[in-house]
Amino acid sequence: MHFKNLIVVALIVTAVPASAAELVDIIRQSIRDGKAGGELTGAISETIAARTGSARPPQALVETINSFADPDCKRVRISIRQDGVQDKAGRIGIVALPSFELNMCLDGSPPKETLGADAVRHRQEVLLRQMDDIQAGRTVNLVR
Repeated sequence: MHFKNLIVVALIVTAVPASAAELVDIIRQSIRDGKAGGELTGAISETIAARTGSARPPQALVETINSFADPDCKRVRISIRQDGVQDKAGRIGIVALPSFELNMCLDGSPPKETLGADAVRHRQEVLLRQMDDIQAGRTVNLVR
């Protein structure tokens, strides 16, 4: 099974909620509370399930790792995993995507402090577009 394409899912773009949520909602909860997690729903969940073949819902954990001058803006670390994935040898286990970090404000924009360099601004815009594309179920190529 090829998990390289699953990294794209991670770019999309609570205390732990009891219900499932879109990744962007979990990110926003983490910005407010410092840490958030739960089952993923929507296009991200469907994309991961299609790649892994597991019927179990993907889980996300989002932790705030840095603050900016605006209290509604944070740098977060996002981790996504899924249980019940069968490998080529037939063993059932967990697939964990590489964790990644993202600067984001509650309104979805990048923090003002990160807009000083054109390269950083461009990267934020690309990531936000990719999150929108993934939410809409469109195929996205990972930008490095």
